[in-house]
Amino acid sequence: MANIFTIKNTYSFNTLDASILDSRYESVEVVSTTTYEEAIKYRDIQTVHNDMKSKVTNLPESVRDCSFVLFKTLTGERVLLANEWLDINSVVLKNLMSYNIRVDNAGVDDMNILRNRLLELGYTNFEITVA
Repeated sequence: MANIFTIKNTYSFNTLDASILDSRYESVEVVSTTTYEEAIKYRDIQTVHNDMKSKVTNLPESVRDCSFVLFKTLTGERVLLANEWLDINSVVLKNLMSYNIRVDNAGVDDMNILRNRLLELGYTNFEITVA
């Protein structure tokens, strides 16, 4: 399978079997893509692949045929996974950025509406200043 991840981008996704791997990875950054030879230095990928094959029928016969990606979690932990072990349909690009929004001729009521709407949308780490 071709690599679908871009280095330095941040993604969230599910794995194909939660009994073997964590079921979901949230906001993990792609550190690198790697070969089988490098991947075996990070974890016992042969055992993981064999375990996954017992649960997921369409995996490559050999772990050497997998495409490997090294991720960094929000806690700084590095996790190596094969693309083939992931639910590709669940992959979401999650690059986070900061935005500045300027609203001219707005009153206090308008700012309260904006603040409440941001909170309703799930944003909690924001700042509204008056210029």
